[in-house]
Amino acid sequence: SATPPYSLTGVAFAAALAKSKADLRGIVPRFCDQLREILTLRQALMVQPHPYAGLERDVAALLPPDFLRTTPYAQLPHFPRYLKGMKLRAERWRQNPGKDVERAALLAPYVAGAGKLREREGGDAFRWLVEEFRVSLFAQELGTAEPVSTVKLDRTLAALQHGIVGGGVESRETSPLVAAAKPILAAIVTEKKSAPLKNLNALDKLFGR
Repeated sequence: SATPPYSLTGVAFAAALAKSKADLRGIVPRFCDQLREILTLRQALMVQPHPYAGLERDVAALLPPDFLRTTPYAQLPHFPRYLKGMKLRAERWRQNPGKDVERAALLAPYVAGAGKLREREGGDAFRWLVEEFRVSLFAQELGTAEPVSTVKLDRTLAALQHGIVGGGVESRETSPLVAAAKPILAAIVTEKKSAPLKNLNALDKLFGR
């Protein structure tokens, strides 16, 4: 008889099956809670009394109508932090508009590069690296999911532009960052949690502006 690619005892198989069933039962509630938080933060941004220039564009780029179809599931837990970073920027930019403009100018070429190279291998991972850089510029206290700097971005962008596969950036789906669930590299600002979303029908209430 053919040798199987790996051996698995009946006990081990039963344990793996039970774990998988438990994980599947938890996926929908976790997903709904994540989605509720994301859309609630989006709503708060849309009614900011003093939005910074480009806020609506930034939100639309992060959350297009098809973002659930195009965003890797492993990336969704980072979205609340990205949106909180935009919210902090919107609350602070009038205190020092000159500094906000300087930081926006530093970010702009990487945002443009990510948009042009998104379809290339490694381009999507570069896009998330840019989002981490955005947080580090405007809301440093929220922390970043991995170290990021202009040197790292320049090196990665140049590699992608020259067709080097992956550009030196691992995809978030296979990165040890996701697999090991490393903590954010700074103290996270906590907020009062909303009640869990019970079903997807309630999502319609979250889209109003």
